[in-house]
Amino acid sequence: MVYESATVTSFFTDGGSDTQDCEVRMDGETIVVDGGDWMYEGKQQEPGHYRLESRDRNGNLGGTATLHRFDGASRLVGDRVEGRESGTWRIDLGA
Repeated sequence: MVYESATVTSFFTDGGSDTQDCEVRMDGETIVVDGGDWMYEGKQQEPGHYRLESRDRNGNLGGTATLHRFDGASRLVGDRVEGRESGTWRIDLGA
């Protein structure tokens, strides 16, 4: 399933937040969240629970994240860490 008009809202530990458009691709146990300038990819660990990683163009780890989704829900939520920045993120699939 491809969600081309999804939005991701990131909430940071300093109290700030940011919302961006993204595309979410879910195929079996694989999930990709593509924000254009960044991308997270991962695998389902258990039904509805995903562990993701972001890598730079050289293959170096840029960030780690989790996402969780109830069956049939149009929203995923989880935690994300990139370098010294951390917080939560919420993805609305727009479905």
